[in-house]
Amino acid sequence: MGQGQNQGQNQGWDHGQDQGQDQDQDQSQNQGRGQDLSDRQYLIDPSHGFDDLRDGVVRAVNPLVFLADPLRLLRAYRFQAVLTFRLAPQTVALIRQALPGIQRVAPERVRVEMDAILAAPGGAAAVAAMAADGLLYQVIPELAAGLGLRQSDSHHLDVSEHGIETLRQMERVLAQPDRFFSASSREFHCYLEASDHPDRALTLRWAALLHDLGKAATCAHEGERITFYNHDRIGAERCRQVSVRLRFSREREALLQLLVANHMWPFHLSNVRLQAATATIPTAATAVNLSLPSCKGGVSPRACLRLARVLGRDLPALFLLAMADSLAGRGPGKPPAMEQNLADLFAEIIIVTRERIDPVLKQPLLNGNDLQHIFALEPGPVFKVILSDIETARVEGKISSRVDALIWVRQLISSTSTLSLLVDRHRSTN
Repeated sequence: MGQGQNQGQNQGWDHGQDQGQDQDQDQSQNQGRGQDLSDRQYLIDPSHGFDDLRDGVVRAVNPLVFLADPLRLLRAYRFQAVLTFRLAPQTVALIRQALPGIQRVAPERVRVEMDAILAAPGGAAAVAAMAADGLLYQVIPELAAGLGLRQSDSHHLDVSEHGIETLRQMERVLAQPDRFFSASSREFHCYLEASDHPDRALTLRWAALLHDLGKAATCAHEGERITFYNHDRIGAERCRQVSVRLRFSREREALLQLLVANHMWPFHLSNVRLQAATATIPTAATAVNLSLPSCKGGVSPRACLRLARVLGRDLPALFLLAMADSLAGRGPGKPPAMEQNLADLFAEIIIVTRERIDPVLKQPLLNGNDLQHIFALEPGPVFKVILSDIETARVEGKISSRVDALIWVRQLISSTSTLSLLVDRHRSTN
């Protein structure tokens, strides 16, 4: 190594200072001290690590390595994901033997490794390997319920495989949002690059993997048709359980649940939009025009307002998830031009939001103080119902001024049945 130097508390090593000072010193030792170690012929490599680096292989050289610290089970796939390597067959065999050990690892450590895997360039491929080797279902056992669970004919994979494929597609969408949302790419770049929530892209990857956790519990057969009614809501609760177990931050847990609970919404709106647009198309042309990406007019301002209330600034995230979900389904029954329709829908919603929704939400005509002092109403949940109804009426063009809003409220509270109906409707949608 060289000459040790100890001066006070500082100790260092000088690798070449004494070279040539002792003419009788072993010549080979002096030569070795200055040798370029990038030259492979001078390396001692009993485990052939240099070959593995060259070939892109992750190999466990100690058969007890996973027993000593089971977290290394995940770390092997992290190396695979980050380096885009592959695991040696012997290493995979050792991993499969040591799988139960992952249950002994602290959840926080598991989360850190999973985050690193999902954020890496080869994240989806590593997760697919984890699934094939059984580790994924040890870490997230909720995913195992989707193994072999067949879906509708718009899908070509079972539920579990579809989640992994959605993660793979999410990697593509996040890498090039312009490619999939060319007319509104600015909104996605601003959303993903915002400094207030740097975890967004990673949360979207988690949402892609977990978005169908509720399907196993809601699977039903209606003749030859397979349904999963309310799987989005059930899936959001399953995601909450995963979030608590893996110690996700509150921000990530909230966004993950929001996205999973509403991930079918863009598809429902897209269907409504297409149905409204094709209703005026002559029958002979319907089959041709169903796939046209330029269909307009099917999304009401009321629907856009509701989206804005529920999703807020996370609306782009919902459509990123919907796009990845759509790309991951390639069955024979998939509607044509689904991805283009989603992109057009988002662009239309953005226009309506800017022109009709934002002015209403930023400058309300009335507030809670008005309801309390002008109409002598007691503060409570009914305030939110009334103010929301004013917003809806304004977005739909039924009222436009403060005077209109005052008249609207007086008519509203004069009818107890109407007000009760609004309260019930508000409860059913929240």
